[in-house]
Amino acid sequence: METFQKIISVLAFLSIGFSLAEVYLTMNPIWKRKHERVVAESQSVTGNLLSLNIGTIFAFNSLLSGEYVSFIDNILFNGLAFFYILAGMSL
Repeated sequence: METFQKIISVLAFLSIGFSLAEVYLTMNPIWKRKHERVVAESQSVTGNLLSLNIGTIFAFNSLLSGEYVSFIDNILFNGLAFFYILAGMSL
């Protein structure tokens, strides 16, 4: 059972790289066209603010629980939500 837990821990740590790739691949097409009105109108600022708030709560919970992989993952997706907020405001 100990070996299984180590394997899961390594896979969870490696998932940070996959999350980083997902955030990059999601942001990249929008970054190129972020100042276009159509792109800004397609972003729900309110929805992304809600996502950012919920993600922040989960990030703090992960940090206080000592779950650092979850904390880093939450921070990555909070950054994505923040980017969407900025894109939605045409900044």
